[in-house]
Amino acid sequence: MILFEKMFQNERILEIFLVIAITTSNCLVEAKVDRMLRRIWLFQSIRNQRRSSFGFGSCASLPESPNSYVLQLFFFTCENPLNPTIFNQNVTVDELKRSANFNPNRRTVLIVHGRNEHYDEFLWTGDMKDLLVTRDGCEYNVISIDYYRMTDHSYSSGVANTQVVGAVLAKLIEKLSQAFKVDALDFICAGHSLGSHVCGFTGQRLKSSQLGMILGMDPAGPAFSNVHPRSRLSIDDAKLVVTIHTNAADNVIEGYGSFEPMGHYNFFVNGGSTQPGCDKITAKFVCSHQKSTQYAIYNETLFDNYESMGYRCPNYDDFEKGKCNRCEEPEDCARFGYWFTYWPHQEVGPDFTEPLIYYVDAKEKLPYSLYHYSVILSIDAESPTFNGRLALNLSGSIRSFYIEKHDLEAKFEANQTYSFLMKEKKSSVDVKQIEVRYMNGFDQSTRDDLSSILTPEQSSTIRSNQTTSFVYK
Repeated sequence: MILFEKMFQNERILEIFLVIAITTSNCLVEAKVDRMLRRIWLFQSIRNQRRSSFGFGSCASLPESPNSYVLQLFFFTCENPLNPTIFNQNVTVDELKRSANFNPNRRTVLIVHGRNEHYDEFLWTGDMKDLLVTRDGCEYNVISIDYYRMTDHSYSSGVANTQVVGAVLAKLIEKLSQAFKVDALDFICAGHSLGSHVCGFTGQRLKSSQLGMILGMDPAGPAFSNVHPRSRLSIDDAKLVVTIHTNAADNVIEGYGSFEPMGHYNFFVNGGSTQPGCDKITAKFVCSHQKSTQYAIYNETLFDNYESMGYRCPNYDDFEKGKCNRCEEPEDCARFGYWFTYWPHQEVGPDFTEPLIYYVDAKEKLPYSLYHYSVILSIDAESPTFNGRLALNLSGSIRSFYIEKHDLEAKFEANQTYSFLMKEKKSSVDVKQIEVRYMNGFDQSTRDDLSSILTPEQSSTIRSNQTTSFVYK
């Protein structure tokens, strides 16, 4: 019997060591400057707070004065989606009142880029802005932050300056509150890489209210892993913190993200480390790291009725084996996507005790969504024990397809069950039969004896979060 469940849904190394060598040598030069800055600058040094991959933390710079560089703030509204008002970090309350594109009756999204990025209409920052202010039913103001000059030097200085930018944004929210009587709870901070931690520091520095929500897109790992929660993005930084992990790693040689769940809800896509299509060694990490922004912008409703869900599971291997396929409790599964329509209206449950980790798989290209099916194979009590590989051929009233790679290679024993995860880009709503083909053995009669046709025990319709049984008759 098969239970069929539909689940919602070497150049590089040299380059890294060169970066590490340069950063280390810079420490000797920066040390003298650091001693002077420590006397005149009030932001706390992160020198002793960050101890992580390759000693970035032990060589961290002090944050720079916000007046050392110009931060640009681009204000967009539904009525002015293409012509922003532009301010810098020194904007006053009166200037905001007088000329800012801002509607106090709407929520506001802060878009914060990562290292060596900047705000650009033709990059992901512009795409996210367009998603929010040009669609039907627009309900947001958007403020895009450009702090490129504070991240284009050494990585350590970029890390330190996340605190400065966070403080500037917290001050901006306070100014907007004075000018328009808005509450920080109506603000969402969406940050990528270093920008995720900028959002965290923004929430930490707010004095009179709490940030409504933070969306962390692959939060940076180097210098932010295995540190105190106050030294990175954490669940204390907003009423709700959601993260998308696409390039998680234990050190900078393996990736730019982090395995640490820094939010209330944490989605690890394709295991959270490497994304499909990001296989070239020279671009592997950048590609996977950036993919989180594409998942955040992606609107699956434009393609099909996917309704993708992430599932809680002890680890990714168990998820891929189809062992985590139930939504029996409210926190067993969670929506993947709808970041600005569904998630801002959610609250952390009263029984929340620790960050929740969810797994979901995605394709290389648009549409990214996949239909997930948990397949559970039950071996008959009288079946002989055999070693081999089984493949499934599904025939349905809507479409028929051959599951080429979805097979089980194992020692199959009587009265045991085996599970795996089947993923398809199109839905198989109505399956009339499943052909199980045994694909080992030189003797055709042996293969035939261990193969069978299974038909639905009752209904052939496969529904979300329900089990459809197929049996041998």
